[in-house]
Amino acid sequence: MSQRTPLGFYVASIIAAGFGLMMVAWMVSMDSGPFYRWTTVAGRVGSALLAALALVAVEALWCARRWAYRATLALVAGYAALIVTVSVVGTGFTGLFLAFWLLLVSAMVLVPIVLYVRDRSAVLFGPPHAPQPAPQRPVPAPTAPGRRPPPWW
Repeated sequence: MSQRTPLGFYVASIIAAGFGLMMVAWMVSMDSGPFYRWTTVAGRVGSALLAALALVAVEALWCARRWAYRATLALVAGYAALIVTVSVVGTGFTGLFLAFWLLLVSAMVLVPIVLYVRDRSAVLFGPPHAPQPAPQRPVPAPTAPGRRPPPWW
């Protein structure tokens, strides 16, 4: 039985595709002036990684994969990390104020999308499984006085 992809996943994948295209355009058109060398390097590498993450998220959302929520969450986390990294590398810790406000405004769009993908993924595929504890080694049987246990215990 094939799983039908929800309309919201299509919309979220189109948004992620647009974001990926914006990252590629930013990477290509970034100015490489002499004063902002490390900002340019961090921005280009980060935007290339985000474009790749966006491609993975688009595929996961468009085809309604079981890991669509994790791909979307990774894209949002990478976006936040890029904003903080470029602002700190480019302007020092004073850029964190700008990064904070940019992330706050972005969260108004990103948080509802991530929550929607999480909730719809839980409906489509069931809740995520809790990690199981590792099996414990069996306790050896007591031995008679004076006898040593076998070497494999």
